[in-house]
Amino acid sequence: MLHVILLSMVTIGTTVQPTNLTQYDRGPMEISSASIESSNTVTAAANVDLKQIRGRGSDRLFALPIDATGDIVELDPWTGAEINRFPAPEPSLPGPEGLAFNGKSLFYYTSSGSRTLWEIDPDTGAVLDADIVTVGSGDFDGIAAVAGALWLLDYSAIDILQFDPVTDTIVRTLDIDVLNPGVTIVGGICGMTGPDALIATQSPGAVFEIDPSTGLVSNTWPTATGTLLIWGVAAIKGEIWIGTGTGAGSLHRYDRNGALLSVTPLPYNVSALGGDDPDNIPRRLFAIPDDASGDIVELDLESGAELNRFLAPSAPVGGPDGLAFDGNSLFFFADDGSGTLWEIDPNNGAVRDADPVTAGSGFYDGIAAFAGSVWIMDHVLADIHHFDPVSDTVVGTLDIDALNPGITIVGGICGITGPHALIATNTIEVPANVHEIDPGTGLVTNTWAAATGDYIFGAAASNGEVYLGSGDGPGALYRHDRAGVLLSTVNLPYNVSALGADDAGTVPWELPIFADGFESGDTSAWTTVLQ
Repeated sequence: MLHVILLSMVTIGTTVQPTNLTQYDRGPMEISSASIESSNTVTAAANVDLKQIRGRGSDRLFALPIDATGDIVELDPWTGAEINRFPAPEPSLPGPEGLAFNGKSLFYYTSSGSRTLWEIDPDTGAVLDADIVTVGSGDFDGIAAVAGALWLLDYSAIDILQFDPVTDTIVRTLDIDVLNPGVTIVGGICGMTGPDALIATQSPGAVFEIDPSTGLVSNTWPTATGTLLIWGVAAIKGEIWIGTGTGAGSLHRYDRNGALLSVTPLPYNVSALGGDDPDNIPRRLFAIPDDASGDIVELDLESGAELNRFLAPSAPVGGPDGLAFDGNSLFFFADDGSGTLWEIDPNNGAVRDADPVTAGSGFYDGIAAFAGSVWIMDHVLADIHHFDPVSDTVVGTLDIDALNPGITIVGGICGITGPHALIATNTIEVPANVHEIDPGTGLVTNTWAAATGDYIFGAAASNGEVYLGSGDGPGALYRHDRAGVLLSTVNLPYNVSALGADDAGTVPWELPIFADGFESGDTSAWTTVLQ
């Protein structure tokens, strides 16, 4: 059975051994080291499947609930469902508090406590580090993780303090109201990429995008929360989540320009959110080079430089081939007649699992890792088969050309979030058409032309962007935004027959999975495949 990330086990019940709290002399730009003076026993939320926690990378959202527990909770950002819960290292009180997540560690601060900035394990709450912050007012209303630093929102001084986690010191102060007359920030802060920015709130009322290098406000937009206080803000995959501190508990999700995308009810208000965009993104791109080597290579997403190379478990044929990466495992298919879907180690190619796939024509041209499943493009039938890695079976098939007359798919497929979609190409057309497909209905929701006259033999998605690989002509990677605008072209020393870097590989899909393997909602697009 394919062991995908969503099924990896999480250890709970870890206890942190108490140590002594030591505070050093306070200087004007100094933060002294600290450790814990209390024990912290981790408990899991009742009746919650913790197997979804690990490996979700950039799609993790944490909150401080206003429920008198003093806990930190992990929420599904798409549904608001509580995934995990553990005690904060010191009791939280509703009000000025902060959370930030950099993809590895969770950072926590409460203004009602000891002025300690805590670094903790995001799965257990175990304390990894603690530092006393002696600069600023101590009234810190939010933490952001961006550009390898932490940023503390000092709402009393209307400043943002840059904290260096290597030296454990405050290295800069952005005087926001002096740099931007009339601007007040309070409520929350988070970090974003593309470009790098700090997102700070004015509660209630507005959201400010701030350049972390200058402290200048580059964009402002009003929130749709009305008079409700904003006590938390987080960023995931280029979108912004705002949590209410008053009224009925809710999460408000916006695009970067302030358009309201969704409102999700919560059973409680929140005093902080943590889910910073920049440091949580699994930036890995894999390719099958058309160089007769039989290898899989890892490429740098920005430069196209080759980072690693290892032998594929079955010899690629130069197309049709398929690759998909879910943040933990690399999935591989070679159109060699064996019908084998391989799960391999992305660092060395070691085989973790292998399963025969017998659905459709057997001619598969690209795979995607998406919503806890693997999606296989059947280019002969213009179908997409939904493979369940738990049961090792194809549980449904999207008949793309029947659902979308005139649409043909061949060349590559990948998964993307915000909202969730499958991206499939039609390389028969030159330039190739790229189709965005709703995985719940099989309907094409958007189509754009690739900015190349080359045949496309690979598609991948990372951080909301789409990468296409040329299968003929000069080898190249074409990087597009989701609407099809060409962002960059990187030359490669070879053409590619497949790409793998799925944006959505381990992100839980908003629609619940029923026991029979089919998603809730409109299933009219599906045909049952029995094995």
